[in-house]
Parts: sequence; C-alpha cells; structure tokens
Amino acid sequence: NETWYDGIDQRCDGGSDYDQDGDGDNKVGSPNGGLDCNDLDGTLSTLTAETRDGLDNDCDLYCDEGFMGAGSLVISEIMVRPLAVTDAFGEWFEIYNPGTTAVGMCKGWSINDNSATHTLTSTVIVPAKGYVKFLLNGNSSVNGGITPDYAYGGGTTLALSNSGDNVTVKFNDGLTTYTVDNVSYTTSTVWPYAQGYTMELSKSQLTSTANDTAAAWCKAAAADVYGAGDHGTPGSINTCP
Repeated sequence: NETWYDGIDQRCDGGSDYDQDGDGDNKVGSPNGGLDCNDLDGTLSTLTAETRDGLDNDCDLYCDEGFMGAGSLVISEIMVRPLAVTDAFGEWFEIYNPGTTAVGMCKGWSINDNSATHTLTSTVIVPAKGYVKFLLNGNSSVNGGITPDYAYGGGTTLALSNSGDNVTVKFNDGLTTYTVDNVSYTTSTVWPYAQGYTMELSKSQLTSTANDTAAAWCKAAAADVYGAGDHGTPGSINTCP
C-alpha cells in the first residue's frame, strides 16, 4: 500500500506520491510543487473548471465564480426591531437560494448596510431552495433564541436603522464586484416591520427584483413565534402568501 506524502513510491507505479486523488495536481505545499487544495477529491484542483455546485472546484478560494450575479441569492426576511432583546443583540436577516444547486459563500462575499460593510470570514453554504440566517449576535442565549448560520457581530458597525436602511449582499470574484441582492427599506409606515416582528418576503415572490418593493413584503404573523418570543420564520419558509 502507498504511504502518501513520504516521498517514496511504495507501489512502484511511477505516480506522484503527492497526488493521492490522481487528478494530476500535487497537494499544496508538496516538495516538487503543487496547488491541489483537496488531495482527497479528484474533482477539486487547479486543473478543474469551476462549476456552480457550492464548492471551490479550481482551488482559487472562490466558490462558483462565473456563475454568480444579480438574483443568485435573495434577501427574504429582515428583523429590524426586535422586542425580546435589544437591537444590538437581536437584529438578523435571512437569505434564500432560488437555484437548484447549493451556493458556497466563500472568499469575496460581503454584507452591507448604509454605513458599514462586513466581509465574510468563513464559508456559508446556502442549500438549493434553502435559507440561511445572518445574525448580528451569534449567541442564542442572548440574541432572541436563534442559532445562526453566520454571525457578523463582534465590533461591526453594521446595524439596521429603525427609520430606514438597506441590506445588500455582494460578491467579488477577484475581478468584478456583483450586487447579488439589495433591499432598501424606509419607515415602518411604508414597509411592514414592527417592533418584535420581522418583515417577510412573499413566498410567491422570492426574487431579487420583487423584493425591491414594500408591497412584496408582509409583517410576520402573530402565530410565528420563535425563541424568546419575537415573531418571524428564521431559516424556514415564510408564511407571507
């Protein structure tokens, strides 16, 4: 049997001892050079073309580059004014993937509001037809009772204004920055949010163009109680018709 990465070809087959998956690209850091970021998966290497599958196929740290653009992900729910906890602990928003394959938010993704930008520091996988939750505070014991998929707090100044703001998701693939989705809301007399209630995008209008208008959103139903008592459907299908 071959003992990988010891510099000895135990099988005497002439193959590289630093290419365990046999894709022709040696493991990163190999003595004779190599750029393979996952030497256990022959479908991932610098010799592989990128595809939309939520993975970094070509080992450049970006996922799905060339396949992302406006509408690839959709902002589908926003908690502007929590009641069970303060804004500084309980703000959050949700992103929906309308596609049929997962999206990997790897290198190059950022979330923004009117006053701040936060660049993602870890990968978030958004399942096909699925939802992920972005929270200001990641501790479910103090944030209103939600387990985050990603927490962007820890000193960030990205905080949702109660009188109007925006939530924007961007992707930079190393060459171009794309605005994947943006929701700019104004006051609660126009947009349907209230203290203790999220605003939910209609489940029949889950697109990045429909969510530009207040008419496509609903205030969360009183029956949709989560965690410590606020109202919304974090991480699941909205009840807004």
